[in-house]
Amino acid sequence: MVANQMTEKGIILVGGSGRSGTTVLNKVLEQHPMTTVSPPLRYMIDPDGVLEFMRGLDRGWSPYGADIRLKRLKKLLGDVAKPALLSRFIDQIGLRKKLSHSSRYHLLPKYGHLNAQGYCPEFARFADDLIKELTAFSYRASWVGTKFLEPHEMGYFKPTDQDKALEAVRRFFLGIVETSLERHQARIYVDRNTWNHIWLEEFLKIDPTIKLLHIYRDPRDVVASYMAQNWMPRTCQQAAQIYQDLMTKWWEVRKRVPKESYFEVSLEELSGEPEGTLHKICEFMNVEFHPDLLNISLNGANAGRWQKDIDIAEHGEMNKILQPSLEAYGYEGA
Repeated sequence: MVANQMTEKGIILVGGSGRSGTTVLNKVLEQHPMTTVSPPLRYMIDPDGVLEFMRGLDRGWSPYGADIRLKRLKKLLGDVAKPALLSRFIDQIGLRKKLSHSSRYHLLPKYGHLNAQGYCPEFARFADDLIKELTAFSYRASWVGTKFLEPHEMGYFKPTDQDKALEAVRRFFLGIVETSLERHQARIYVDRNTWNHIWLEEFLKIDPTIKLLHIYRDPRDVVASYMAQNWMPRTCQQAAQIYQDLMTKWWEVRKRVPKESYFEVSLEELSGEPEGTLHKICEFMNVEFHPDLLNISLNGANAGRWQKDIDIAEHGEMNKILQPSLEAYGYEGA
């Protein structure tokens, strides 16, 4: 399946800085009878994922690098395909949250709770086909960087095979989309991964009809929420720097993509004027507004949490770091 076969259907990416409203927006979109919202499966945008593989096809290429990238991609796709046994056991005894926060060491299996096959039963087959198509050939060999007890087998791809690789990735991703739409009897596939927005350029190479919904909120509230997460710094200045860098990266991407490929909406707008805002979102997604979208309560936006969660002594330095975003999105002086 190629991009022009998606004309009656659509792919929507939901992205943002994290802690900006992506979760609640996805819950809202799940209520529409024409959508299916995928779990955050991460196989496209994460390190060692599909899009990073594409970026590295000719950048720093070497025969050894080709082997490593193929193996890393294969490993990631296998990791997200189904939950690890240890992860399922941890969930059964209710220890996931405790293990996420109680130690200086990471005690959870890598991608152990993800279940791509649970959402798309054909995922493993699509993944196997992708690796086969990306591999020009394999040969019996090893090098000094080969892992202990790893088989004497290396994979190879040519640095000039970018068009061929893009076609393989297109078949892989759109195959998952089409299969998921059929299984869930939907017309719009919603891909929910935090930071999708900084990968929009790469997604558009796969299918130029893909669209992005970027949701943002008061940067200071994002920073306050970051500081309570186990995947972000606990200090205000560090959290603010990561947020601002994410937004700066998005603005760079935004300059290079068509304006019709993205729609930006604030969490405050969504929670304050839900029906009007959702009409605009539906128009962008090319679906009719449906009243079920209003079934999700939007009262928990928690606006202004930064004023009580962040020490007043840190406000000045935080605002200085966040100044570009505060100005760009109209939060200055709020």
